[in-house]
Amino acid sequence: MFDLLQSLLSEFSGVDYGEIRFHERNQNAIAIRKGELENAKATGYAGAGVRVLDQGGWGFSSTNRIEPNELKRAISDAIKAAKVSSTGKKSKDVKLAKANLAQGKFGPKIGDPLTNHSFEEKLDLVRKTESEL
Repeated sequence: MFDLLQSLLSEFSGVDYGEIRFHERNQNAIAIRKGELENAKATGYAGAGVRVLDQGGWGFSSTNRIEPNELKRAISDAIKAAKVSSTGKKSKDVKLAKANLAQGKFGPKIGDPLTNHSFEEKLDLVRKTESEL
């Protein structure tokens, strides 16, 4: 995914600033009551938000489709919105503060990715956690 997003940076040519923020979440939910399984489901989603600053105007677009053409459309929409937003701005010289990129992964403390474990192992982990409460 990083390579795809990096390849799209050229789409921001001609604007003061542009960024793509990608987010992906995979979730496993297991509900246990008194040691018995009540509900289990796995869900996942991904998407990207695009921000553009051009001549003092901000534009934003987002998509939950991460195909190259859809990401290009979101970038184009954000650029168009920034250009419209900058119309009539008295000050077109906007400076952004320097910031470090944030990146993170969150999961259970089991030593390896949860995706490496079967449903039964996940269920055992939830039961063990419940019994310790």
